[in-house]
Amino acid sequence: MLVFVSHSSRDRDLVAALTDLLVESGLVSTNELFVSSIDGFDVKDGDDFLDDIRHKLREATLAIPVLTPAYLDSEFCTWELGAIWAMGIDWVPVRVGVKPDMLPLLIKTRQAKELSKPSLGRIRSIIQKHKDMLSSDEAWEAKRDALLGNLATIEVALQPGWDSTASAIERVEARVGRASGRLLEATVRIREAGWIALTLGGDEPSRVFTNALREVSRTIRDLLQDTTGCPIRVAIKQLVTVEDDTDSGEHHGIRLGIQDLARDNPKHVRWTIDPVDGNTDFREIVIGNSEYFVSNRLSQLEGYENSHFPDRSPSYESTVVWPIRKIYEDEDDIIVGNARGTSDFLGFLCVDSVNPDAFSKYDECLVGVLAASLYLPLRLWSFEELLAEDPATD
Repeated sequence: MLVFVSHSSRDRDLVAALTDLLVESGLVSTNELFVSSIDGFDVKDGDDFLDDIRHKLREATLAIPVLTPAYLDSEFCTWELGAIWAMGIDWVPVRVGVKPDMLPLLIKTRQAKELSKPSLGRIRSIIQKHKDMLSSDEAWEAKRDALLGNLATIEVALQPGWDSTASAIERVEARVGRASGRLLEATVRIREAGWIALTLGGDEPSRVFTNALREVSRTIRDLLQDTTGCPIRVAIKQLVTVEDDTDSGEHHGIRLGIQDLARDNPKHVRWTIDPVDGNTDFREIVIGNSEYFVSNRLSQLEGYENSHFPDRSPSYESTVVWPIRKIYEDEDDIIVGNARGTSDFLGFLCVDSVNPDAFSKYDECLVGVLAASLYLPLRLWSFEELLAEDPATD
């Protein structure tokens, strides 16, 4: 028979203790064990790791997923878990350092038990059944008790590697749990802002629209506070053109600026216009050096400029700045504020936090999706504003 042990390479000490129990108690030989990991014990240099995993899974009689915070945070481990389930082989998942409510649904249906006497007894009985043999109770119990007696020490040694993954697990839970409702609310608010922009009327159309955008900012803030677990601020800014007379009247031209449309906190709205070329994040996007701007350690970012913080000491540490512009199917149609103009480049969705390392790749993508959704409301509003200012267009 072949016993397939699925685990994260960060949990080697734990898995070594488990496999020692299986071998030294006489249950299996080393040739009857396959211990997976991307740098695992059984994959030879030069072998294709995934092909070797597939081959061993076809041969396996029993699979033992060793579920830890590191395991749940591993792409390879979750792939193995799905493959084990799909192939319908016997499997006994055991968990260490993981609560039942942290487990994916696939495992919850198996009622994964803690690594303990009952779960180890279950593994032993399945192996004995398949091999039609009995191993020594005395040898088994001695090795089993030694493993369980040392388990707390092993967990303490592994904890530093688990701490970083525990926060990642919480973020995933937030994305698929609390955050799903927040995301729905944000998209509804953005749609409402679009309808308001389309049907503006009355004496203060701009205020009605910016109030709608303020609600959008608040729902985006609540969404990202759920996904990051950090305090968040949100601003929606528009790209504007201003007359440039910086050379004491000798030179007049047009330069690009940024102005607040709405913030989650209206007390922090700035009606002044900031120059694009005085802000690293806006400038890098407008000139086409980057699709969007992100930093989780602004205080350590060399050369970062912000017109509100001339001493280069911003009041926040993490930021994601994503342009609000039209999404094109044809690559040749993309407009990035170059010689072809900025007619479809309307502004920015800006999200920041005082916490360092606040944003993951998932959070960055989420900001990008929301920024794309804001294009239509801002385009409709800009068009209405243009009609109001230019009666000749009637």
